[in-house]
Amino acid sequence: MSAGVLESDLPLAVLDSNVVIDLNASAEIERPFRLESQALMADWLADEVTFAVSKQLDHELNENNNDGERVRQVAGSQDLVRLPTTRPYDTTLEDTLLADFGAAAHVRDRSLSKDVKHLADAIRAGARYFVTNDAGVIGAGSWLRERYSLTTVSPHELISDVLDESGAYQPYAAGVFESIDLHWLAAREFTGADLERAFMNFGEHEQGAAFRAQLRTALAHDAARLLVDHKGALLALVTMEPDTETLRVPMLRVAGGQYSSSIALQLARQLRIDALRGGHAAVVVTDERLPRRLLGALREDGFTRRPDGQLFSTPVDRHVSLSDGQDLSRVLDGIAATPEAISPALSRDLEWQFWPLKVWDETPCYVVPIKPNFSMSLFGYPLNLLPQRRALGLSRRHVYFRSGHNNPFRELPARVLWYASTHQDANVQEFFALSLGVGAHVLPAEEAHERFNALGVYRRKDVLAAASKDGNVTVLVMEDTEILTKPISLDEFRSRAATYGVTAEFQAPRRIPPSLFRELMHEFNASGRGR
Repeated sequence: MSAGVLESDLPLAVLDSNVVIDLNASAEIERPFRLESQALMADWLADEVTFAVSKQLDHELNENNNDGERVRQVAGSQDLVRLPTTRPYDTTLEDTLLADFGAAAHVRDRSLSKDVKHLADAIRAGARYFVTNDAGVIGAGSWLRERYSLTTVSPHELISDVLDESGAYQPYAAGVFESIDLHWLAAREFTGADLERAFMNFGEHEQGAAFRAQLRTALAHDAARLLVDHKGALLALVTMEPDTETLRVPMLRVAGGQYSSSIALQLARQLRIDALRGGHAAVVVTDERLPRRLLGALREDGFTRRPDGQLFSTPVDRHVSLSDGQDLSRVLDGIAATPEAISPALSRDLEWQFWPLKVWDETPCYVVPIKPNFSMSLFGYPLNLLPQRRALGLSRRHVYFRSGHNNPFRELPARVLWYASTHQDANVQEFFALSLGVGAHVLPAEEAHERFNALGVYRRKDVLAAASKDGNVTVLVMEDTEILTKPISLDEFRSRAATYGVTAEFQAPRRIPPSLFRELMHEFNASGRGR
């Protein structure tokens, strides 16, 4: 089986033991990077990268003195391909790597002698990536890449790199649209030549005749629309064929340009909104020449790829509770899960796959205050991207840097309600967005910026300025951020929070009862469908 992995055309990513344990350890075992590692289980990644492990993994798993955990983790890792090794007969590469790290590194990290075995097997296999949460190994990334062509990455960095190659990912730029007026127009207002130049998929060798024929059909039924900016520049093309049950999208295109990747991710969410508004149970993208950028965006946003290449989603615009088994069972019709079997991780996956579904459980909830100048950069709020926007759609994941005094998220995942406070002349005082917190790390400011700057909007000097006296910052990692359908004023929050004994003073992140969070979401983030 390892031979097939080594012969694959896909890039090879070797998982460190700490990542494999994150994926398989029971919920009772504390694993600070568990959620970040679990992001590697997304089904679309299997089409973009091949995973394998070193045989050293088995030795480390078998060293676990907890019998139950050892059996669980060994069983859970069996599907991962083991790479061939030259140990114990030839350890030349391992010895060289230990020397490369240096004696001081070995003194600081006694597990380094094990780490180099994983690295050596990855290098021998010609792996492109070594995926780890070990800060020491990641810190050696520059010389490992230079000498051995091996890129050491954390799980979220691997996903970002793979998405970058697919064309769906760009360095995070959530606030880039606030000065751009985007609006939809009927495609008939432009000539066919204009549309062909902007949207034909030359990279996939699409034929002009086929493009024009498909476009003419859409224009004849007035089923094509264009996203344009304030100067009339063409940004996106969408054609639709609605029937009773399904919203079919024969053409979905994004023009090239600075913001094309961000618009692609926005469209992935917009299609779900359009399906719900039209009363359709599903949306299916049937475009046979779908650009890779859009393919990556749809898959990143939870669309499922069928064997015929079509991508579909079944959005569910409901709030359901784990305590209401009957209601949840209706939503989960056809899903191999019962309310009793739904873990926080599965709730998260269901919300991602069936967005805008919300599955309410006892996940911890926090209010995180943010200055208006940073909320403008990070979220484009109080100004919005598109009319009727329900979700940022610019990246499934982003980060926010704050003082490193402490880690505000004691449990993960956590639901986050964002509060835009006051800053100089900006007196917003509104709760305006929700996110899912999946990570919180207290790190030296320089390291935090180096590892996470592609997912945030802070410049290096901003990250350094946010550091506490010991030089640390807290990195809050968020996913699936949505702008509320109706912002919550501070007075409105106070009137509802008083019932729960919660005061409305937010100088730092504060935990609030999940029941208060749910009440606010039902009232201020409802669209009127099945709530």
